[in-house]
Amino acid sequence: MIIKIAVKNIMRNKRRTILTSLAMILGIASLLIFTSFISEQMKGFREGIIREGLGHIQIASSESFFSKGKFDPSAFLIEKSDSIELKIKSNQDVINVIPSIGFSALAAGQNKTMTLLIKAYPHSKVHFSKNQNETVNGQVSPSFLIHGNNFSSKTDEIIIGDLAAKILGIKCGEILTIMSIMPGGALKASDFTVCGIYKGSESGKIYAYIPYESREKLIDTESPTSFTVFLSSENQTDKTISTLKNSYPELSIKPWHELAEFYTQVNGMYSAFLKVISAIMILVTVFVVMNTMSMSVFERIREIGTMRAVGTSRKRIFSMLSIEGFCLGIFGSFIGIFFGYLLSFAINALGGIPFSYDGFNYHVRISPDFYDAIKSALPVLFVSLLGTLPAAYKGSRLSVAETLRY
Repeated sequence: MIIKIAVKNIMRNKRRTILTSLAMILGIASLLIFTSFISEQMKGFREGIIREGLGHIQIASSESFFSKGKFDPSAFLIEKSDSIELKIKSNQDVINVIPSIGFSALAAGQNKTMTLLIKAYPHSKVHFSKNQNETVNGQVSPSFLIHGNNFSSKTDEIIIGDLAAKILGIKCGEILTIMSIMPGGALKASDFTVCGIYKGSESGKIYAYIPYESREKLIDTESPTSFTVFLSSENQTDKTISTLKNSYPELSIKPWHELAEFYTQVNGMYSAFLKVISAIMILVTVFVVMNTMSMSVFERIREIGTMRAVGTSRKRIFSMLSIEGFCLGIFGSFIGIFFGYLLSFAINALGGIPFSYDGFNYHVRISPDFYDAIKSALPVLFVSLLGTLPAAYKGSRLSVAETLRY
């Protein structure tokens, strides 16, 4: 009964109710769209980092490898790597195990020489996409090719970044001489044919890729320095790491997110940004609801006095006014969620939100998560009730004599 009365009171002044609800609806819908946009951005960013070489899990011989050994192979070789690789592959959640080794070397082009950081992966387990929209599963995919092709079965091929190719003045099909320095100071050199040039950012200046099978042309080792492990699902990461640590306590095993510092920083920045936006929306809702309910109480002082005169208790008056604000919050929240989903559908129908990063152009599709929708609406419901309390308390404390004088 009291809820029915509260709803009727809300609809008494339709214009004020609509304006108040509109503020909540626009706030919730905007927050839902923005949260979904950031979520999709971070999802793509996360998947890109995993594909580029981190995988879901990285395995090395020691903790020091991750801070200073990625391009110092002699100090961080994994012994008995073949048996370790086979055992890791036997895990049902693992879809691929990729041995790799990295080292620095000098590259001599037509007119210039520069230092490159060489990464060696098995030729069948590294794949450069043909365009920015192509994705691969279970393989290392550092970027996409702008010239040339992926590795063939030949072991004398190299893929370099576009900026490195420009600096060295080299094109696909031409010979690039690579020279590495052994631990004892000796030099080892070999000629490689540039089979592909990939699109790179700053890393394109210094990163190059060769088949793992040709590593011995430049370094004297058969063992890898790390394993990149791809899983069937990211949700299996913690479980698989626990299993691997029990099997290989002597190795350093890390999940991708512990090594992706830039991802962690960006994710933290976006999370803080969302919290600020949520706080602003909450404050706006509090003030809007407080103003609406205060006006409602002021206009109904004589009515409240009459109710008190016929025996309605202060507690019932307080409950009725509080429920009015809460019902206002429920109405605004549900319509806000509905409008958010409707808006996301319209955005996707138009092709998504255009986004450009580092010369790459994307269209981000909006897919609001139901959990995010509830998370956006719950604070509004809470502050709607909270914003009502001062006016409800004031209305319930009015004396009969005082109210009937209005």
